[in-house]
Amino acid sequence: MAYSEKVINYNANPKNIGSLNKLDKNVGTGLVGAPACGDVMKLQIKVDDNGNIIDAKFKTFGCGSAIA
Repeated sequence: MAYSEKVINYNANPKNIGSLNKLDKNVGTGLVGAPACGDVMKLQIKVDDNGNIIDAKFKTFGCGSAIA
C-alpha cells in the first residue's frame, strides 16, 4: 500500500505527541482502537476552569497511517 506524501510527512514529523499528567483534575483521557490489529490511540485533553481545551496530547501505537 502506498501512502500519500502528507501521511508520510505526518508520520515522520508528528505533532502533540506525549502525555499529560493524569492526576491533574483538569485532564481527561480516552482510549480508542482495535487491539486485535494493533492500532490503539490514547488521547488526552486539558481544560481550563471554563471548560475550554488548553492542551491536547496523544500517543498512537500501530502502523504509519494510524500514527499520521
